[in-house]
Amino acid sequence: MQNVLLSDYDLLVEPLATNKTPLSIWIGGVNSQSAIMEMIQHLFKEKGSFLSENISVLKSSSFIPQDTNISISNIYVLLPMSPESISLHEDINTYIETELQVLKTMKEGEVAIVPDAYKNYKTNAYIIPYTDEKHLASHFGIDTQKVSFKHAFLVDALLAMSIEKILFDKIDYEKINAFEV
Repeated sequence: MQNVLLSDYDLLVEPLATNKTPLSIWIGGVNSQSAIMEMIQHLFKEKGSFLSENISVLKSSSFIPQDTNISISNIYVLLPMSPESISLHEDINTYIETELQVLKTMKEGEVAIVPDAYKNYKTNAYIIPYTDEKHLASHFGIDTQKVSFKHAFLVDALLAMSIEKILFDKIDYEKINAFEV
């Protein structure tokens, strides 16, 4: 039998292979991954959202997708990419391609929320492109006046709420506003 390199994500899913694999939400990009991940966990706590239970929310570094063989993302949120992580890669194009690698493994019925620049990337997933907080709010029917976060954390909150809208067709302003950064 051939040895296969497994990523941390594969190790999460492999023991669950005989049971139901959790819904997997991956957050890629550089800035705000932790904030969005914590907001999603906050919104979905009653739904069993916790690492390796019903819904797993994972930060996806650009190195995870290239070494992942078993686990797939059901919902992928890609934050705007910046040159901050280029030092880990050959150049900006290599960095972008590794972040977008997740889209290649996604299947029909899965969703990717990505910056508008990547809206035409080849994938079987349904792509929802965004340019800024106004675009996200409009696409998902979110009233930003009802969201207490402003500036940088507003986009984080809108992305977390977008996932809630996709999965549960619900927008819980009270719950997102109760989240403490």
